[in-house]
Amino acid sequence: MFHFFRRFAFKRRREASHDEEPRDAAAFNKRGVRRIQGGAREEARADFEAALRLDASHAPAMMNLGNLAFEAGDAVEAVRWYEAAIAADPNYPLVHANLASAYKKLGRFDEAVRAMRRASKLEVRPRRKPSRRT
Repeated sequence: MFHFFRRFAFKRRREASHDEEPRDAAAFNKRGVRRIQGGAREEARADFEAALRLDASHAPAMMNLGNLAFEAGDAVEAVRWYEAAIAADPNYPLVHANLASAYKKLGRFDEAVRAMRRASKLEVRPRRKPSRRT
């Protein structure tokens, strides 16, 4: 009987509380997303930048910095961040879709179509390895 319960016991993952300082890039990125949802964009930007200081190839943080730039009306800066995120993780479909939107805003329609097609292909293709995106 003990073996049965032990087999199905789940270890509780320690999640950072909202007040606790994040310890890794993914945690900073998550906190930044929560801050955006709360309207604290500058604090969110600081969290995304902190994520990149810990992991310079953290594509979700790069994408979120691109999203902040795009929302602020700076499509050129957004493209820079989206392209950096794609360089870090070429199989991240959402970044390709966001890049397509930025290209469209800049009038770069051929590139927008290519980026959206790439996003569509990636979206339907199953991933071979677990994602580290958060």
